[in-house]
Amino acid sequence: MLQVENIQGNRQIEGSNYNYTACGLTINSNFALPGFRRTEANSFLPALQLSLNCWPKEFNLCLPDTALEPEWYRSPYTDLNGEPFLRGWQLDQGRFFWLRYSDGTSFLIERSGSKIWANWPEELTLENTLAYFSGLILGFVLRLQGKVALHASAVGIDGRCVLFVGNSGGGKSTLAAAFAKEGYEVLSDDLVALGQEGDKFVAYPSFSRIRLWPDSTKALSLPPTLPRIFPSDDSYDKRYLDITKEGYSFQEKPLQPAAIFVLGERSQDSSAPYIEKLPVSEGLISLITHTFGNWLLDKEMRGQEFKVLGRLLQEIRVARLVSHVDLNKLSTLCKIVLENYRESR
Repeated sequence: MLQVENIQGNRQIEGSNYNYTACGLTINSNFALPGFRRTEANSFLPALQLSLNCWPKEFNLCLPDTALEPEWYRSPYTDLNGEPFLRGWQLDQGRFFWLRYSDGTSFLIERSGSKIWANWPEELTLENTLAYFSGLILGFVLRLQGKVALHASAVGIDGRCVLFVGNSGGGKSTLAAAFAKEGYEVLSDDLVALGQEGDKFVAYPSFSRIRLWPDSTKALSLPPTLPRIFPSDDSYDKRYLDITKEGYSFQEKPLQPAAIFVLGERSQDSSAPYIEKLPVSEGLISLITHTFGNWLLDKEMRGQEFKVLGRLLQEIRVARLVSHVDLNKLSTLCKIVLENYRESR
């Protein structure tokens, strides 16, 4: 059994147990998690133990990179200093994954995906760490636990949900926020976990924040003073919209997906925004491309993912959604999505 110690420094050490549900998991944390939905412990959902400001003594946080086992992962993206944004190692013969961001934030993840330890430098904040956790780290854990996790946003419409799948910067969050302003419930932004309840696929709610760049907040007439995702980094101006606030609605229950829209490259053409049919084979490739943690998958896991997504597309319609570069056309984009969705049901 690992011996764990608190990393005290100048930070408060919390010891209470908080239970949350997100992405079909019960998350037990020693810190409160803003943006996640509190719940009672649920023995029917897979569990995730999140230990923040803690680190197992067996793994020295200060160990030089040259003394670590060979890198297992190196992000192709770099920070402002040219350092890889994320690096990863497998430790103790693959029993653990160590993922370390270039700002020094570290996550140690048990291979089963049931336990995570996290630590961050003194100059950073819990909010910084949670921004990492609620995206790539949680997506990574879902893959370890055998769930399919899409790089997507999900919006509830008429008792079911619509998924918007696409690359970073493709407009998923902006579109989800536009629907939120129209009074529709949002299940998730950026990360959508899929599972099965009975013989039906469901999309699980994640957390109640939508992340937006300044051009999107302006187009949506949202206050420019929305909270920063990374409060300690003034150079990163992405903000979040809290959809538990008055005037918005967070969908707290899983919903059955009814349609998937793959976001294509924004167009300057006067015909945009528009929706076009997408062959099932091309839709399958698009979904596989936009799953979280592709770099994690071995041959067996990839084969299982292929089967799950193939079954999903036998039940759910997929189409390509091409938006206009002019964000002022968001209301038209929402209208087109609604009309297409309701006409096809």
